[in-house]
Amino acid sequence: MNKKESLIDSGLATTFAAGNQGTTQNAVLDQLQAILLKKLAKEQEQEEAEEEIKRKAREQGARALQQRRDDELLKQSSCTHMKPWGGPSIGGQRDHANHYHWLCLFCSKEWTDGELPGHLRISSDKVGGPIPG
Repeated sequence: MNKKESLIDSGLATTFAAGNQGTTQNAVLDQLQAILLKKLAKEQEQEEAEEEIKRKAREQGARALQQRRDDELLKQSSCTHMKPWGGPSIGGQRDHANHYHWLCLFCSKEWTDGELPGHLRISSDKVGGPIPG
């Protein structure tokens, strides 16, 4: 038996010993109501604390994602997309719709079809994918 149950039992015994049934029932109901209200308040406080932790975790995750994206854009903007010994560091892939997808092999910047600057173009025999027919 825990402390709350012993308090309720002792309160019940005291009020029943007094002999006033109507007053006793009201006192017991008041005690039970107070205990339930305290319990509900504590549960609500815990739920609010958990929600706050989840909200902070979501915010932190969003900040980390944005920081990673900013770092990636900075890396891509400072990349020359050229090999150290000369020539473009570009890989390509052709899809079934005959669209070309280009990728810098150093910074992972992507281009589609005609977006790739002319000085970075590679020969079509180095591009993978289905042969257009």
